[in-house]
Amino acid sequence: MKQGKIYVILLACILLISGTYCFITNNIENNKKEEIIKSKEEKMDFRSNIKDKYTLYGKINDIKFFSEDGDEISINDFNGKNVIFTYWDSEFEDSKFQISIAEKLKNAVQQLDNVEYVLVHRSDENNSKVRENAVKYLKDNNIDVKLIFDSNMNVHSKLGIKSVPATFSIDKEGHLVTLNEGVLSDESSIVRIVNKIKDSGSNSTEKFVMKNMINSEGGVNITFNNGSLDTVLSESQGIMIEYANLKGNKELFESTLNYINKYMKNDSLISWKVENNEASRVNAAIDDLRVYDALYNGEENFGIKEKDLKAYSRDIYKYNVENNNLMDCYDFDNNQKSNRFTLCYGDFNALNELWAENWKFKKVYSNTIDRVKNGYINDEFPLYYSWYNYNAKQYEKDDLNISEALVTILHLSEVGQEKPETISWLKKQVEKGTLYGKYSVLGNVIDGYQYESTAAYALAALIGIEVNDCELINNAVIRMEKMKIDDSENLYYGAFGNMDGSGIYSFDQCMSLLAYAKLEK
Repeated sequence: MKQGKIYVILLACILLISGTYCFITNNIENNKKEEIIKSKEEKMDFRSNIKDKYTLYGKINDIKFFSEDGDEISINDFNGKNVIFTYWDSEFEDSKFQISIAEKLKNAVQQLDNVEYVLVHRSDENNSKVRENAVKYLKDNNIDVKLIFDSNMNVHSKLGIKSVPATFSIDKEGHLVTLNEGVLSDESSIVRIVNKIKDSGSNSTEKFVMKNMINSEGGVNITFNNGSLDTVLSESQGIMIEYANLKGNKELFESTLNYINKYMKNDSLISWKVENNEASRVNAAIDDLRVYDALYNGEENFGIKEKDLKAYSRDIYKYNVENNNLMDCYDFDNNQKSNRFTLCYGDFNALNELWAENWKFKKVYSNTIDRVKNGYINDEFPLYYSWYNYNAKQYEKDDLNISEALVTILHLSEVGQEKPETISWLKKQVEKGTLYGKYSVLGNVIDGYQYESTAAYALAALIGIEVNDCELINNAVIRMEKMKIDDSENLYYGAFGNMDGSGIYSFDQCMSLLAYAKLEK
């Protein structure tokens, strides 16, 4: 009898301890969730307040011009219209030349539907005399163009315009679509601007991808026009589900997730590749983290169940964590974890969210961020080693794939851990157009890799968004869009690749869509 009482007491103690444990861990997880929500709200407030300059594809809704009579004209007055603006200054010696260009632009725009043309006179002062002189100048030269004024050059400086003539355009939603300094004298340049306004940012690329690269099941094919081979990577699926979440596109979100669940998740984690509907039994941790992040953030919008997130977090911990260290992958055929950690796999936002669901990820998060930060090469070449060898306990000095290197920087910048030396190096390469495909750890470009890529510049733009650097964003987007097929008569219009349809890869399309979505948001 006494022994029975002892068992009852022991059982009660165990239940009490486990109940207390669950209560404590649930409180920790709930508090962590509140911290994440708060930090994201603070970051959103900060990011939406870009000072002094605007970014391509961002909204410009707080600038004001003046009419000929001195009345204020808000940029919002043009909402619902596609508008091309040209800056002009009657005080300049070549003002007549500037006006002749403006008249050509106006005449070309008049041939197009749903586009308005406006001439903007810049001035460093706001007075009626300046306005009267500008109006008289146009009348004397028989130029019939709608004229508004940027007094005190307020808008001019916010847009970062350094010279005139300069042309910028906005779409119907008020996004800044183009910004060109210098002369636009040929009709083809104007047509390209109009095409970009009407199908701005992500629109034309999304249409191309949806029509030509996503199969009937919702999988993004690795290349366009690849014959009978049908290959889908978890990388592309992860990026597309993140894109769908940012755009609030429920249909795309669900079709992408359905493909993942049907074809890629035969095991507990996502297969890194499906070829002709045959899934590899190896995952890539970076893609599971990206998908988890999209599901976590899509919980409210798309009805993702918390119990499914908890189950997913347990599987990631079971198969991609060893001794509180993140591992690259798990081989389900051989029941084996990898012995390496690729630094770009350290998705700190996702790990932070996993920590909110599962307290065990606290140590994983801290170990991962330390390992990435300690992989910094040096100030002369301020990037990070490619991967860490757990067996040898050292960073391996393999050549750096620039896209992977930039993903590492992006993940650091998302949690405010980027180094200024790194951003400075990146800005220089983007500005010069020398962000090349592969580097040695000494900073030398590898022979045969002196090429630029869409994805690299898209990643540079995403980093610019995180560090609030408008110059980096705009330069990166301009470089990125040089690789975009912007001829609306071309079969491959909207894609990033070659005019003949070659070189159109899923990673380039998906990364550019992600950059557009974040800029437009």
